[in-house]
Amino acid sequence: MATILRPWQRVNQLKQFVNSLVYLHKLAHFFAIRRLVIGLVITSFVSRKSLAAPTSVLEWRRFLIGIREFMSQLLSFDEYCDLLAPVGALNSPAELHGMLCGQLSGGARPGLAKWQAMALEFLDLVDLDAELISAQLRQAIAEMYTGTLQALEDEAMGFSLILPDEDTDMGQRLQALAQWCHGFLTGFGSSGLSGDQSFSPESAEALRDFAAIVQIGTDEEDNEQSEADLFEVSEYVRIAAINLFLEFSPPSQNEQAKPGPGGMIH
Repeated sequence: MATILRPWQRVNQLKQFVNSLVYLHKLAHFFAIRRLVIGLVITSFVSRKSLAAPTSVLEWRRFLIGIREFMSQLLSFDEYCDLLAPVGALNSPAELHGMLCGQLSGGARPGLAKWQAMALEFLDLVDLDAELISAQLRQAIAEMYTGTLQALEDEAMGFSLILPDEDTDMGQRLQALAQWCHGFLTGFGSSGLSGDQSFSPESAEALRDFAAIVQIGTDEEDNEQSEADLFEVSEYVRIAAINLFLEFSPPSQNEQAKPGPGGMIH
């Protein structure tokens, strides 16, 4: 059983954990304030959830996922499923989110109205009676666009994939990750990049890896090693998607106003 720490001990341990995260360390030289904010969010998250301090690597990984979900402005995978299942949507929330991320990473900015139409077509809901598509579903689709774009532009890298939670069967989680990558490749390929677009070696490798993940099997045993492997692959996909976004997307209005550091995240 995990040891319950005193509040000050818990905060200190969480701060050490945050400081050890690779992606925060890479950005520390110009995102120091963001690191402090994230530390405060983590403390708030633990306080609200009344959590014991994680003690194993797997618990830390699950804890990190929980923090991202806590910070995310998007609905969860299951919440999107609850909205899409009654109308018979063709594709999963994971594939829809992957398609959106691919579009945004390729530089497309369709805007809310066009994105709504694209999403309904992708979900094969175009011919559905408009009255059957609830206002809540339309709002969720709109928020997926705004929340995802904001997360990808987030300097603290708060972006996360819409995937089933850890209580879901391992096979279904692997399938959802494969669907996310398939959606990303679909969106990226239709984002409007020119045919003579050059790719960095890292980006070209990431796209090849995404294509390989699409073919991943779903018969993995549900054990701690599989959990660790799935986390590593999902984290790789998340970071690769951010790198592709940074390489190919146009600068935001804030970035156009002033120059800032660039480059790949490793």
